[in-house]
Amino acid sequence: MKRAITVWLAGTLAVLGLAGCRSAVDYGKLVEGTHPERVPEEYRYTIRVADPDVLPDLSNFNAAGWNNAETGVISNFRFDKNLQSLYMPETKFRMLYGQEGIYVIFLVHDKYVRAVADNQGATWADSCVELFLQPPNSRFYWNFEVNAGGNVLCTYRSSNELESRWLTDDELASLNITTNLPNKIEEPLDYPVSWTLGFFIPYDLLSEYYGEDISAGSLAGATWRGNLYNCGYTPGNPHWAAWAWVPEIAFHVPTYFGYLQFE
Repeated sequence: MKRAITVWLAGTLAVLGLAGCRSAVDYGKLVEGTHPERVPEEYRYTIRVADPDVLPDLSNFNAAGWNNAETGVISNFRFDKNLQSLYMPETKFRMLYGQEGIYVIFLVHDKYVRAVADNQGATWADSCVELFLQPPNSRFYWNFEVNAGGNVLCTYRSSNELESRWLTDDELASLNITTNLPNKIEEPLDYPVSWTLGFFIPYDLLSEYYGEDISAGSLAGATWRGNLYNCGYTPGNPHWAAWAWVPEIAFHVPTYFGYLQFE
């Protein structure tokens, strides 16, 4: 009986994504003050250089322009026991950088997809993918939180929400957000949906907020911190998942950001 219970518990933890997780203390020791090359591979992602002759297609995850990119997986799930949901959509991402900015694309195999928020609204409550990006020697970071319809919440902020600068409408437009779904989905789509969402982050925008010049040349060989997420409070599939492990449903904690290494 004990053996049966042990096997059942191990299987349950594996399904929940909790098997083998590090404690918050262990993870903090693992990443803080550690040289990036000594951090385990699952917390490192290399942002390679885009081919200038075949730029990435923000609408197609498998387009030729992405062939050079690593494929990351957002699979570290956290669960809210009060919502009793074990929904785990499959989410992949790719990133590249070129002469003008950084390219990002997500591919999500999902269900109950919804998108109702406007720009700078509660996009995180819809079916949503997110990129948090932190430059070196800064306690501030950008949070690009984009719903399946292509609307985005984005600020340059610290872990203290009161220290936030909100991007303007023109700056949001410069992201060139591209999705294969309608801008508004009022009723959750009660069937399997694969959706792709891509966007472009111009260096001019990053430089404006960072206060120093950011260019392809300055990024070559540099290491930034960051994390990528899939989340949503949508009816039928509330879920929270991260690329780099987080100990709870709390994404605005730079201590747990992984390492983004520019080629």
